[in-house]
Amino acid sequence: MHQKLKGIYKEDILILIASGNNYEIRKIKFQLKSNVMQCLEALSCHFPVVNHNVLQSNKVINAKYRNIDEILRLAIEQKEDTSHQLKQSQLPKEFKNFVNLCLLDPAFPVFVSETEKILNEITIQK
Repeated sequence: MHQKLKGIYKEDILILIASGNNYEIRKIKFQLKSNVMQCLEALSCHFPVVNHNVLQSNKVINAKYRNIDEILRLAIEQKEDTSHQLKQSQLPKEFKNFVNLCLLDPAFPVFVSETEKILNEITIQK
């Protein structure tokens, strides 16, 4: 598979362009209504995204495609790195004091019980 991907954003529309073997091109169009800059920043970590809203009219655009195999490989590696870091993370020293305070609070068991009920409701709904 030698497919490549890039994105183009203008006004509130994001178009993902995937070019594949045999010069086949696929375009997928999304309308972004909120958190636009965060979305574009997150996507640009994985493949080129041209934002026409911030470009000057005389600027030449040269956004090359990025190989989809490379995008997927890097995404999987990042996920593995993140999960590995989460397993090794240490709790702050203050956390032990916080737990002790919670256990000394007479209302804490009720709080735990209510939290457990809410979590059960949420997991059953899914």
